[in-house]
Amino acid sequence: MVLGRSALSAYEALPDGQRHQVPDVPRVVERLEAGAEALRDRGETGERLTEAVAALEHLRLALFRLQSGVGSVPDLTLALERAKEIGDHVDRRLEAAREVEEAFPAH
Repeated sequence: MVLGRSALSAYEALPDGQRHQVPDVPRVVERLEAGAEALRDRGETGERLTEAVAALEHLRLALFRLQSGVGSVPDLTLALERAKEIGDHVDRRLEAAREVEEAFPAH
C-alpha cells in the first residue's frame, strides 16, 4: 500500500504533459495493489505476490526517475507495460483460485 501511494504521489507530481502520455498509471497501481492484497489475504506469499510488489516498485522508481529528469516517458511506459502483464498474471491466479473454490467448496 505504501508503494502504491508513493507511486501515485510521484505520478501526480509530474507535469500535465507527461501524465497525459501515461494515463493508465493510477489504474495499474490500484490493480496491482488490489491483487497483492487479495494474494496476501489468501495466504499466497510466493512468486506472484513478489512479482506484484516488484512491479509496483519498478513503476514507482520509473516515476521518480522521470520526475527527476533522469528517466524518460518510454522508460516509464516500459515499466507500465510490464506492470500490466504482471497484473494479468495475478488476476488469472486469483480467478483460478476462485474457480477451484467454487468447484470444490470447503465444508
